[in-house]
Amino acid sequence: MEKIVVAFDTETTGLIKPEVQEMEKQPEIIELYMAKLVHRSDGVIEKIDEIDTFLRPQFGEVSQEITKITHITPEMVKDAPLFCEVFPQIAKFHVGVHAWVAHNCAFDTAMMANEISRIGKIVHFPFPPEKVCTVQKTMHIEQRRMSLSNLYQHLFNEQFPDAHRAKADVTAMIRCYKHLCATGVIK
Repeated sequence: MEKIVVAFDTETTGLIKPEVQEMEKQPEIIELYMAKLVHRSDGVIEKIDEIDTFLRPQFGEVSQEITKITHITPEMVKDAPLFCEVFPQIAKFHVGVHAWVAHNCAFDTAMMANEISRIGKIVHFPFPPEKVCTVQKTMHIEQRRMSLSNLYQHLFNEQFPDAHRAKADVTAMIRCYKHLCATGVIK
């Protein structure tokens, strides 16, 4: 049986605040990349679709600190769609998906849940039943959480360009994910 997963990453206006904060004060997604992967019956994992978009923040803005980390500027997102405008495409993209795969899955899942909750669609989203976190699956390597850059360097003895951009991070993470599946670390 083929298994379908969505590997994804978010770039945001900041870090998630304690739950007591109003939703308007929580960070927003400013860049989203999702790759739909199929685990074929012959063991090959291949990309079959993708979503790649900037998103315009509704309540906050892209700070200089975030620009320094991600190289995403306010100008890059000023004409981007709002999350609510791309939600129908994202929801349709997830029909039949078995798992989310992300390097820091807890953060990216929480960001998606915040955005979906913010537009009142939390009960209408087909959340995948499984979540695969490559940072958790590889804690045995150095007995600590490894950044995606460090994991990639460890597995392939090379660096990947454009870290902290959603598509580049997912592309690197997919290579790590495939390696971890092939070696039995992820089943």
